[in-house]
Amino acid sequence: MVTTMAVLVEVVQPWFGRSGDWEDLGWGVAGVMTGALWSAAAPMAFNCKRTALQAAAVLGMLLPPAAWLAEVAMAWRAADTLLPVLTNYRSERGGFFWTAEPYENPYERQMHDHGEMVLERHEKLPASAHLDARGRDWTKYTGVEIDGTLECSTEVVLGLRLDLNDAKETRLRAGGRLQPGRQRLFIPWPDSSPPREVRQLVVFLAAGSPTARLHIHELRLAADH
Repeated sequence: MVTTMAVLVEVVQPWFGRSGDWEDLGWGVAGVMTGALWSAAAPMAFNCKRTALQAAAVLGMLLPPAAWLAEVAMAWRAADTLLPVLTNYRSERGGFFWTAEPYENPYERQMHDHGEMVLERHEKLPASAHLDARGRDWTKYTGVEIDGTLECSTEVVLGLRLDLNDAKETRLRAGGRLQPGRQRLFIPWPDSSPPREVRQLVVFLAAGSPTARLHIHELRLAADH
């Protein structure tokens, strides 16, 4: 019954603006089997069979967090290797530290469908992309450079926000103007303040008219400009 419910949850998720995930389903089924093994061993007398079942159950409990930690470590190494480039549309883990809003167009789906990040704003709906910067020190860089193509009938403002890990939880805000067509836009750090211990970077298009779609081909930290 529990396994059936897990399958149904993954099947119906696309109807509610989310996406089903076979990996999630696999871990869910593994959790059910782990619980079943432990429950089967509980009423047994102490013997080799009970010990083996309990050992298998413990291994099943430890496997998901171990696999997750390994995935985080590999994604961390890949992101550090790529610096100063912050986007990676070719690697399987290229979007591990990125999230996109609105959720209906998540970063992973964008990579699959477009091979790039796409921000699309409407009259009442902003668009943004968030990078978990993992507390990195960006003081040796002077700002962010964006290689992008804007689909719009007029120029738009691209916003930039840096959330820092300092005691005040400082938020630095900056921005730049994008013209229709393909271009490179450099956005310097606000007040020429190199950020230390960056928790999160956010790029966004505020809600407004006309509709605007920005294709970000690459986003990178710039040391000189």
